[in-house]
Amino acid sequence: MSSIPAKVLDISRYQISFDADKAKRQGIGGVMVRAGYGLGPDSCFHDFAAAAKKAGLPVGSYLFATWHYASVSPDFETAKANAKQQADYFVSLLKQAPINSFAALDLELEQGQACNLSPSQLSTCANLFLDVLKRSGHPPLLYCSIAWLYEKMDAAQLKYPFWIACYHMIDADFSSQPPEQFPATRYGEMLQQLYQNKRLAMWQFGSVGGGTAYGCGSANVDKNWAYVPLVKYSFLQALCLLIRNLLSSVMSSSTSDV
Repeated sequence: MSSIPAKVLDISRYQISFDADKAKRQGIGGVMVRAGYGLGPDSCFHDFAAAAKKAGLPVGSYLFATWHYASVSPDFETAKANAKQQADYFVSLLKQAPINSFAALDLELEQGQACNLSPSQLSTCANLFLDVLKRSGHPPLLYCSIAWLYEKMDAAQLKYPFWIACYHMIDADFSSQPPEQFPATRYGEMLQQLYQNKRLAMWQFGSVGGGTAYGCGSANVDKNWAYVPLVKYSFLQALCLLIRNLLSSVMSSSTSDV
């Protein structure tokens, strides 16, 4: 069990490779591995999750969502349907790995994309997505930037804990960023409020540097402080969940073939 606050990396195919044993030796207490992008898998999901599991690190996961893009969902009703579709797809990926920590919805906007949903509509869709994760047995988180949360969403409407990105030092590392020393800015004050209200599960405070130091094949890696226990159930329980989900998939397939 990792101590709290815990040092957490979030990793994806952009890290190229991942030496989980080295990360653990450097004090990393858990990882969040990208499972996919929209309706496509991350090519490193299985390998990175397996490496972290073998090293004894808590393993969570996230999906980079695209259902909120205007190019994907031109209206609210379509966005709700696509949010559920991508959530179901995320769960199908989680069934392939013994994840024993959080499952997160990653909401961002890539360059050239737009979101036409109102804060209430976007928050409704996010709750629908996260409800699917909860029903699947995976404790949900919402990942977004602090600006996104307060400018694009209705924080009061959202039901689940937050994993928030808020940077104020370009090359911040765990040694230079104390876990409870939030930026002395308007956004930092908002982050502090989330923390005090026990709605902040993780803070992503840095993304530049540290990659090779923490076992990644890339120069950079995202760094996070976790304020809640990362392990929600043991790897044995996670394996049982995996087996249950696989049996459920087999039974569903058999039924559809009848």
